[in-house]
Amino acid sequence: MGAHAALNGITMRTWTSSSGTPGIARTSDITDLLELGCGPYLVETAAIEIENTHNFGGGTIHPIETLREIREICRQGCRQGGVAMHLDGARLWNAHVATGVPMREYGSLFDTVSVCYSKGMGAPVGSVLVSSAQRIAEARVQRKRLGGGMRQAGILAAAALYALDHHIDRLADDHANARLFAEQVTAAVPAAIDLEHLATNIVVMDAGERLAADVIAAAARPSASCGDPSGHRRRPVPRSRPDRRRTTRVLTAGAISGSRWAVTAIVETCRSPISDIPAYSSKPPASGCWSIPETSARPGVA
Repeated sequence: MGAHAALNGITMRTWTSSSGTPGIARTSDITDLLELGCGPYLVETAAIEIENTHNFGGGTIHPIETLREIREICRQGCRQGGVAMHLDGARLWNAHVATGVPMREYGSLFDTVSVCYSKGMGAPVGSVLVSSAQRIAEARVQRKRLGGGMRQAGILAAAALYALDHHIDRLADDHANARLFAEQVTAAVPAAIDLEHLATNIVVMDAGERLAADVIAAAARPSASCGDPSGHRRRPVPRSRPDRRRTTRVLTAGAISGSRWAVTAIVETCRSPISDIPAYSSKPPASGCWSIPETSARPGVA
């Protein structure tokens, strides 16, 4: 929606990855975009933002070595221009569990870090910004200006604290479940998923020339799942795009193994002619909910 420009007058330069891994930057991808000491005719760079893990890249992880290189460049030259570094760490927990890199080490390379307690961590609500006391004080002013203050938020904070104590190690199960799901799909259609770059809990499945939402909705009829394993329904999109499956603590390995028929239905739908794919419907099923059965029994599907 362009909120960064509309509300704060910020312009952005986005990098294109040349690393060969979706969503993952090489150091040169970012430093080539830096504009420092360019005078009154160009917009100077004020901050560098990295997402880790990378959502649309399919949960891919920025290597800690690359992050250190970018930080070192900032320390040597960019600091004179006031360039800060921000880490979009909504799924930083997943990167930590997959690589073993401590959260503290990730955080030490950035001026500000945002983390999310929902998504894979399982809390109902909650994202926080981590930084120095001075920056947090400034952020609270910005939050208040934007109407982001909350009342009686203690119960939400309690859920986030519980997730910190009990759910981080369980993210490894989500990663294993994502690979199990991906392997079941690629066993039928090897080109559907890039297993080489499957790093955490997001599986990107190529739906061909069809809308991803139509593929899933058609494969799910009449009584299967009309959404992804995390429970979120995919909205229709105006063009063909890959579909992203996310595994979270609500989905077990048994559920994935028992839903082999659903994977087969998705694969069959991807193979069928476009004319056979019914239009996506935003209406929920009669039951009002979507679920993945715990059994593999489904008439007509091996």
